[in-house]
Amino acid sequence: MHLPDALLSLPEPSLLPSALSGQGIWVTCRFDPSRLEATSFDDAGITLPERLKRAAPKRQTEYLAGRCCVREALRALGHSPATPFRLDNAEDRRPLWPQGVVGTLTHSPDLAGAWLAPADQWQALGMDAEHIIPAPRAARLQSAILTASEQTLLAGLDAEAFAHALTLVFSVKESLYKALYPLTGTPFYFMDARLVSQDAKARTLTLELLKPLSRQWPAGRRLICHWQPCHHQIITFAAIPAGQ
Repeated sequence: MHLPDALLSLPEPSLLPSALSGQGIWVTCRFDPSRLEATSFDDAGITLPERLKRAAPKRQTEYLAGRCCVREALRALGHSPATPFRLDNAEDRRPLWPQGVVGTLTHSPDLAGAWLAPADQWQALGMDAEHIIPAPRAARLQSAILTASEQTLLAGLDAEAFAHALTLVFSVKESLYKALYPLTGTPFYFMDARLVSQDAKARTLTLELLKPLSRQWPAGRRLICHWQPCHHQIITFAAIPAGQ
């Protein structure tokens, strides 16, 4: 087993935001779909599911990189993944994590990441990776991503700062969805949560639900999320502690 050419870096642990330090394992891996080969999955010891055998190289490569990250994170948590490694998905495409583990996956055009933790510490995790949205596109997308109160909160920023802020809001809402949908089974969208405040120095974002998702997650409930840069991208993190 060796590193396929499509993976540009070894799947290796990265540093979580300081507030989440020691709370599970975050593993990242860079990839290049143009370098995917017919033997890449066998070389990496990863099972390619039947549903992806005719998928585009980009989809196959991000799957390969993501599963390699999951396998490395499981090893770091003390598990012994089988070879070839396989991680199945539920009908709604959520990964089916091993017993006693919670986790989340993310992909950008060239980066995959997996964050896994013991289920006795966290009941759900969400993570998302995004390149900064170009300023002209950010201006066009704001009405589809930002609530009226968020547009007011971000008003006055110059174009580049607004693009960064919009990307953060987009990403953290994706992370919130990944964390809460498995818990509640209720889908929600960009206008169903809003940014209440952010702390640039601490790299935190406080979100508030505008839609009730379950008895435990009513409208008005807030969650502090985190973010940090990684490989010229931003990564956002949402974590629900066990017992909440």
